[in-house]
Amino acid sequence: MLLVTQAELHLATAASIAGVDPDAAFALQYDAARKSLAAVLIATGLRVKSKGGHAGTYEAVRVSLPAEDRAVIRPFDRLRKRRHEVEQLTESVPPATTTEVLHAIQQSQVIVNWARTRIS
Repeated sequence: MLLVTQAELHLATAASIAGVDPDAAFALQYDAARKSLAAVLIATGLRVKSKGGHAGTYEAVRVSLPAEDRAVIRPFDRLRKRRHEVEQLTESVPPATTTEVLHAIQQSQVIVNWARTRIS
């Protein structure tokens, strides 16, 4: 549950800084979703490994879920790819916007809430 509690704090912090530092807020909301998926894996007795990185965590959780739960976590993969873009910002990739971050926070909140119910 510690990871989910940390995830909830990350989301609150992301929301509070979204208008000031959208890139940092995007990274925080992403970490919230990632930690929530890791918590679900740990609760099932599996452990998160560095092999495969964050995509591996997503895949491990995704394949273990029934179809209706897969829809809940589906946004994670897009958030993961966008977070990578934001972290590796180049001239051809725009920085995160406040609007984008607020939408991402909503998507991550759904994942965090789902994870809390899965491990409670």
